[in-house]
Amino acid sequence: MDASLVKPGPHSRTVFYNDLSDQEADKWVKKLRPHALLAFMTPIQYSANDLQCPHWYLMCEKDEAVKSASQERMVGMVKSMRIEKLPTGHSPMLSNPDAFVKILDKVATS
Repeated sequence: MDASLVKPGPHSRTVFYNDLSDQEADKWVKKLRPHALLAFMTPIQYSANDLQCPHWYLMCEKDEAVKSASQERMVGMVKSMRIEKLPTGHSPMLSNPDAFVKILDKVATS
């Protein structure tokens, strides 16, 4: 086992796809691939406060990968962050694509 990778495991379904049907979640779990651990551990050299453009955050209220309290803490550190919320899990583009696209359209046209 490569310790430098985070690999999909038995909890992937409930973490990423908790608001999909079992059949749909299983389909997407099979598509998951390992992810570099360094992506989570490497400090970044800038913050969203450094950006000179509008910044948005989509808060997924039923997210099991990034809990609501963590999402709120992250966006609270960024001045002028625009927040949209959906009552979805971590993958709103799958569980509520119409609402997700509506938010993307709002962001793109603002």
